[in-house]
Amino acid sequence: MKKILICSWLAGELFTNKSAGGSEYRSYLLFNEINKFHRYNISFIVKGPKEENRKINGVNVNFCKNNLFSATSTFNNKIISQDVFAGFAINRIMPWFYALAKLNNKKTIYFLTCDADVGIGLENVPQYYKYLPKVIFLLTDTFIAQNKTQYDILKDKYKNKQIYLLKNPCKIKPVKYKDGQYILWVGRNDKTKGIDILKKVILKNPEKKFKIIGITENELSIKNSKNLEVLGRIDQKNINKYYFDCSFLINTSKIEGFPNIFLQSFSNKKPIISYRTNPDDFFEKSHGGFCANGDINQFQKYIDQFYKNKFEIKKKGINGYNYIKKEHNIKKISKELREILNKI
Repeated sequence: MKKILICSWLAGELFTNKSAGGSEYRSYLLFNEINKFHRYNISFIVKGPKEENRKINGVNVNFCKNNLFSATSTFNNKIISQDVFAGFAINRIMPWFYALAKLNNKKTIYFLTCDADVGIGLENVPQYYKYLPKVIFLLTDTFIAQNKTQYDILKDKYKNKQIYLLKNPCKIKPVKYKDGQYILWVGRNDKTKGIDILKKVILKNPEKKFKIIGITENELSIKNSKNLEVLGRIDQKNINKYYFDCSFLINTSKIEGFPNIFLQSFSNKKPIISYRTNPDDFFEKSHGGFCANGDINQFQKYIDQFYKNKFEIKKKGINGYNYIKKEHNIKKISKELREILNKI
């Protein structure tokens, strides 16, 4: 049995039925699926309100406080019995975990979660992206890239490391198409998510109805708008209905790796209009939406085009659903991950 310890620092909120981001949901989904196979024993180390160990849905979850002392103590107690350490989403504690894992002669994996991990778009992300990835990558044995851009950069720079490309996973269930009532945006209050672009679009389209998830009214700073409903953070168990009820999703991100919201939208047969993000020509391959390539005027044209054409919305939503059912299904992706883990 291979014992794997995963650090997805903010995934503690998912384990306690709260809202969390895409990288946390990806780690949660992947390794909950892997844990169903008896060849693996999966544990998480995550941020929590207090230090405690709990078994949740068959997965061992080690909660620790958000400070170096608590995290180090919990990690040291756990890493001794593990075979592999894997990390998702860079934070200030992560390099210390990788160093401790290597000191204990453990194999290490890093799952890339953003193109900034490989030095793209550093002007849009926190300053620590300029140095923390370099430290973590030196201590990483195996990289799991989300898209071919990440994969190619790693292949060129780290010729002595194991590097794999693994698509983000999604649970696919049968779903009946439903005409939507509003345009949906999902994200967090971060410069990378293009909230400035979102504001411009909302203000330019007073006749169109929008629902916004993940940020507050104060963060969006649009007051008393009759075409707008700002819902704040929604936990993963309840967010699905908002995708199902929308007409289409818009994404204004300036840098991503692979947005899980794309998969959530397509899994509800709802198409997407993206301002800039289009990993591995996702929209050309899926025929499930459009990318404006950073052109705000073209972004607006696509929104107008969709808003007036329910037939096109339905057609592209179904295209997207069929594409991810084939390419991103959790069963397929978890099989590929198990094959990678067996080589480590």
